[in-house]
Formats: sequence, C-alpha cells, structure tokens
Amino acid sequence: MLKINTRDFGETEVDENEIISTPGGIPGFDEAKRFTLLCPKGKGVFPMFFQCVDEVYPCFIVCDAKAVAPDFTVELTEQENRQLKLGQGNENDSELTALFIVNASGGIAAATANTRSPIVINNANNIAIQVILPGNNDFRFPLFSNGTNTAKKT
Repeated sequence: MLKINTRDFGETEVDENEIISTPGGIPGFDEAKRFTLLCPKGKGVFPMFFQCVDEVYPCFIVCDAKAVAPDFTVELTEQENRQLKLGQGNENDSELTALFIVNASGGIAAATANTRSPIVINNANNIAIQVILPGNNDFRFPLFSNGTNTAKKT
C-alpha cells in the first residue's frame, strides 16, 4: 500500500497495483503522470475522484461514461491505441473504461460532464490518456435532470 495526500480525503492508502499511468500527462497538467481512482461510494458510483498520486493537485471529479451515456463509445486513433498499448483497433472494449470529468463549480445539482474529452483507461495495464473527440459531444452535459442523478452505477 502507498500513502498519498489527497485533496478531498486527506492522507489515504492506495494499492500500488491500482496506480494509473498517464505517460503524456493530462492536458494542462502535463507534469502529473500517476493517478488513482478513488471511489468513496463504491466502484463506478458517482462521485469518483481521479486523484494525482504524487501531489494533492490535480484531482478531478469524474463519473463513468457508461453510467451517464450507456451508448457512449470512443473511436480511438492508431496513435491513441499505441499510447494505451492496445492491439490493432480497440476490439475489446471491456478492457477500456471511459471517465467524464465533472464540473461542479455551480454546485452538485448543476454539475455537468465533459463528454467531448473523456479520460480513457486501459484496464489491462492501467495506462490512461485524455482523448479529445471530434464531433458534437457536449462539453457541459447535465448530470442531474429534475433533481435526478443521471449517473447510474455500472
């Protein structure tokens, strides 16, 4: 176990086998290369925290993409497949987890998910990248509608 200092939970221990490597960093946070996924309410249950292991910041509130948008898919480029160390194509989507970064600056009831730039994790090797998707995906997809959480447990 590795002790880390977190933004929201103070000092906590994480399993070293669950450290997620971001070799290219996260855009805007290029120096942060190692993260863990903190799930205080259980795996896949909102809110989750993509917490840097080596520093208190950055720490992103995230949600499972499939919990918000069950039909959500990520078409990876050849370069992204190489970065994630996937085989030819991403034929085994079960190896991948996509997380949306959540903006809760207006309060949790007004929280939105960035569906255009998910963090994609290769679960087989714990390598992650942030993907900027082409097209019309929303930067501010509402997580709550009429007071109901649209992020369900997966």
